[in-house]
Amino acid sequence: MISGPVLGVFTLGMFFPWANSKGAAVGLGTSFAFVLWIGIGALVIKPPKPFLPVSVEGCEPRWNVSLAQRLPFTPANQSNGGRDIFVLYRLSYLWYSVISSTTVVIVGMLVSLLTGVNRLEDVNPDLLSPFTKWLLSLSRRGRVNMELVVWKERIKQTEDDSTLKARRSTVDGQTNQTFVGEEKY
Repeated sequence: MISGPVLGVFTLGMFFPWANSKGAAVGLGTSFAFVLWIGIGALVIKPPKPFLPVSVEGCEPRWNVSLAQRLPFTPANQSNGGRDIFVLYRLSYLWYSVISSTTVVIVGMLVSLLTGVNRLEDVNPDLLSPFTKWLLSLSRRGRVNMELVVWKERIKQTEDDSTLKARRSTVDGQTNQTFVGEEKY
């Protein structure tokens, strides 16, 4: 029951870059509550199991005649097979993950749209799936935004490298001769 909502949150984050954290949290909670309701309902309300007749009335001592010809089948319990039970309670437990992960994506997207979506410039493209990157590259706006993010990451990495180099070259105000004249890679 837990794996479906977790899969849904990962799917939401990898394939929908405009989904925000509020949408993911509300989708996770809603989906977990929904699948828990289905699971507990299916556990508590079970369809009745039909039993075959166990009476031996009308049986003759001769066994050379087929029983199907001698005794017509009449089930002892004439039920409707559980058709009066709510449809979600009759589902197989194998569907719980599919239902819950789909619920996370749908609710997460709706809440993200209501609370304000993430800007594409704020999303790290390394965290997106290749399929999502490809879809975003088809649109001009997505391609430009992805290029801006890549340039921002490169500038940040260059600044981090130069800060680290400056930190390594001076220790306690003394110049460390090991790192003087180091080539930039």
